[in-house]
Amino acid sequence: MKLDQAIQHLQQAGYSERPGQLDMMQVVEKAMQLTRIAVIEGGTGVGKSFGYLIPALLNLPKDKKLVIATATVSLQEQLLNKDLPAVKKLLNLPVTGQIAKGRRRYVCQQRLYHLQDNDSSQSELDFFGIASGPPSKTDQATINKLVDLLERQQWQGDRDRLTFAVQDSLWRKVTTDSAGCGNRKCPHFSECAYFQSKKLLSQAQVLVTNHDLLLSDIAMGTGVLLPKAEDCIYIIDEAHHLPEKAVQHFASQCTAGGQQEWCDRLVKSLQQLHSKIKLPESILDKTIKAVDELVPLSKEVLAFCRDHFPKDQSEHWLLNRLPEALTEPTKALMQNADIVRQQIRMARKQLTEAHDSKTLPDYDAFVAALGFFLNKADTVWRTWQLFAHVEDPAQPPVAKWITPYVPFGKKSGASDFMCHAAMTSGANMLPAFFWDKIENSVILCSATLRALGKFDDFLQRTGLNFYHNVSTHAYASPFPYEHSPMVIPAMKCEPSGPNAQAHVQEVSTLMPKLLQQETTGTLVLFTSRHMMDSVFDALPSDLQKTVLLQNNYPKQKIISEHKKRIDEQQTSIIFGMQSFAEGIDLPGDYCRHLIITKIPFGVPTTPIEQARSHWLSGLGKNAFQTYSLPQASIRLTQFAGRLIRHEEDRGQLTILDKRLRTKFYGKALLENLPAFGQPSGEQR
Repeated sequence: MKLDQAIQHLQQAGYSERPGQLDMMQVVEKAMQLTRIAVIEGGTGVGKSFGYLIPALLNLPKDKKLVIATATVSLQEQLLNKDLPAVKKLLNLPVTGQIAKGRRRYVCQQRLYHLQDNDSSQSELDFFGIASGPPSKTDQATINKLVDLLERQQWQGDRDRLTFAVQDSLWRKVTTDSAGCGNRKCPHFSECAYFQSKKLLSQAQVLVTNHDLLLSDIAMGTGVLLPKAEDCIYIIDEAHHLPEKAVQHFASQCTAGGQQEWCDRLVKSLQQLHSKIKLPESILDKTIKAVDELVPLSKEVLAFCRDHFPKDQSEHWLLNRLPEALTEPTKALMQNADIVRQQIRMARKQLTEAHDSKTLPDYDAFVAALGFFLNKADTVWRTWQLFAHVEDPAQPPVAKWITPYVPFGKKSGASDFMCHAAMTSGANMLPAFFWDKIENSVILCSATLRALGKFDDFLQRTGLNFYHNVSTHAYASPFPYEHSPMVIPAMKCEPSGPNAQAHVQEVSTLMPKLLQQETTGTLVLFTSRHMMDSVFDALPSDLQKTVLLQNNYPKQKIISEHKKRIDEQQTSIIFGMQSFAEGIDLPGDYCRHLIITKIPFGVPTTPIEQARSHWLSGLGKNAFQTYSLPQASIRLTQFAGRLIRHEEDRGQLTILDKRLRTKFYGKALLENLPAFGQPSGEQR
């Protein structure tokens, strides 16, 4: 079937014609045929899912997989359970789809049964010093419940399919990662939920996953958690999250001086393993030698931190330039940690290739222990590798910072320091780890990719600005925004600088007037907890009763209670922050009035943001115009996007920030918003 025939089927099936969606389909088809990277912004209502699914499935080669990565679970479920089945039926295509999730979303039956039985292998883990003793009574009850569900075949091991919550602290004990997994040697391999899902994934043509798993696979060189890059067509939905997700994913941290304990345990564990399976002498010798150098070096770094950590820095000490006294120790730490992790891998290979639980009673405990130590060594190596990174002044830097750290069990006083490192832009790693490995097409799409009307910021932060096979496309929402007015009241105070608190007071005075006549749903978005609480506290008591305040209840409970009130013809108002500005649907009466209390500028308070600003200033660039303003433009568009969710929706947008009228950037911020009704200086 050709695309024009598919479009006819779409229209015959009763779907409304959307010009932006049709144009998007043609762009996706062309990108797949010419092996290009297409960056697509589609406003609310364009129909992005069908816009990429239909041309992608029509043009998907038989020997390729379609990998769709999203940022939210809700979109993953919508794609797999609603959109993909609809497109399959429409096109009469026998394609199969599966959700790809990380190993830690599944229970490890070996660990679960060990915890339930508290058998000799669990005692062995205690001996290694990496177990936490017997479970509490509450945890034991949960463990027994999980085992019962498994044995009754009422649950297959997927955490997301449980009907009750399991505490994260317990779940970490009953799941594992690749380093701690016995794989085919595990006695529970045949019924393992993770490997059963892997089997289904290998048979599926469409894989729906999240950004984190995609980035994990990218970091491993691709082909480990997902198919190899050369075998995939990628669609990255909600792509505006990708640059920051990449920064977070490649970050690392370890303690300055806390290496002695786990290194001693490692050597002891390897000696025990050697006594049972006769490891090559070189593994022990190289590990002991590297540990003998690594531990004193870490103590040297700890001493430096204690002597030089600024007394006025209670939260973090940003190292815009690595102190000369740390240059050689960080290199040596990186090198010795690398030796340690390589030797652990060799020991694990010797163990898993020659033995199993039948030939070695403590096999599972040793696999788990080596997995624990490998993760430790990898983290130490990665952290010091980033610290030792030689900066290119023309490229975004690696942020390095140090924070006081109180080890678990200590009652007070920082006896150690945590050393953190992170690349400050997705452009640091995405080109080498991902874009350079792409052999097929990639589609990146979202409702908000442009900042100040341009794709420049997104392209720079992903590193795509260096590639010639990239095209950009923007399609406006088909919804009639012109019927929903945008109001910018004539405020006296700016919400920044010395007038910031006066603006809070002005909003507190104005808010009751904006809310007192509301009879349906209102969403009020704030950029800080302080302002939200201050405005709420200043409301009359009768209005306070109608407000659902973020953090007083879980997000989903607030949304469900809000909808319940509206359905019962009651007034309901939500006071929320950033998490309520994206990924929630409040159509119709659920949101007839959206109030944005100020332009959502981010304050560079995190070490990563501060390192970016320092680097930009060093290049003679204005950090505000280069970074803060584009980010505020995207956030403001996301905030404003909460009002109109369906074609028939109508409402009012009110923005309580005079800078949209008085500052040089105000016009550009407004032009990046959907075409709301003509702004007015009058209050509602």
